[in-house]
Amino acid sequence: MEDSKSEVRRLRQSRFAHVRLWSAMRELRSHLFLLRLMPFRSAFSLLWNRFRYGFAVDPHNLNRLNEKKHRLIDSFLKGFVFADVSEDIHYVKNAGVFPAPPIWVCWLQGEPKMPELNQLCVESIRRFSGGHPVVFLSAQDIPTYLTIPQSILDAYLSGRIKPAIYTDYVRCALLSIYGGLWLDSTILLTKPIGEEWFRSAFMSVKMKEENNKSVSRYRWATFCLGSVPGSPFFIKVEQMFRAYFERVDKNVDYLMIDYFFDLLCQEDSGMKELIDQLPETNPSLHELRSLLNDVYDSEKMNAMEKTTSIYKLTYKMDLQESRDGVQTYWGYLKQHIPTNSD
Repeated sequence: MEDSKSEVRRLRQSRFAHVRLWSAMRELRSHLFLLRLMPFRSAFSLLWNRFRYGFAVDPHNLNRLNEKKHRLIDSFLKGFVFADVSEDIHYVKNAGVFPAPPIWVCWLQGEPKMPELNQLCVESIRRFSGGHPVVFLSAQDIPTYLTIPQSILDAYLSGRIKPAIYTDYVRCALLSIYGGLWLDSTILLTKPIGEEWFRSAFMSVKMKEENNKSVSRYRWATFCLGSVPGSPFFIKVEQMFRAYFERVDKNVDYLMIDYFFDLLCQEDSGMKELIDQLPETNPSLHELRSLLNDVYDSEKMNAMEKTTSIYKLTYKMDLQESRDGVQTYWGYLKQHIPTNSD
């Protein structure tokens, strides 16, 4: 019996080791491009860091490796993002004066091609816009409001940067000029948006820090950003994008925008204060996402609604309207926020 238990433990440990090795190799493969992008010593350090991260389990080790990663990327970016940018103005067209600060929503392929969940979220944004115009942007609409710097446009059209990096630039450029509120198309609103989102040089959803996997550490969420027109914060971040892509043709990290925000806070105490003074809000921001296919519980939903009116969802799952014949949260949302596809 004891030999049998030992064999089971050995097999479990072996499977676990294989899983961790697979995770480590995946991390390594996804970062090999750094060898072309960064000085060899920095690239090797970051690759080794990510390989070790794939093996790590202990939260302390994970946090330590993340801190090292953030320092390496910060150090690399500092060599580019604070350099002078070209004198070319990044916009030439002015779309005129909005009747109220706009809410910006984007899906590059166009609204008809959005997944159903995104359509539902955009409908909720329109319903709870609080009288603010909702400006929907496809790739073809963006030139109405911005002239994208050639270096960024070339990197996007050639595939060297992902659409997410491209739209990260777009959101910062739009906010720097027009102000308003940027909401990703996977944001669900359940109450009218408050005017405080349009009155500050920087607004975002701030939450209690859970971990340091992202350099943001929950101090902001780039899928939900607000500002006044001419915000010095977003003017500087837009310039950081231009300075970087005038010298480098690929992003160093998928969440590079978060590193720009973090570096700006490190370098400018005034910008840091804008973020430090944000209150923690919407504690259930991510909770509804994990419940979408669960049986709908009105008491639980009402409890979340007391503190949260902004929810970050995802379309990257197989959504079910019912479970064993009982309505799910997704089914409830579909029933109460119908879209044009219904």
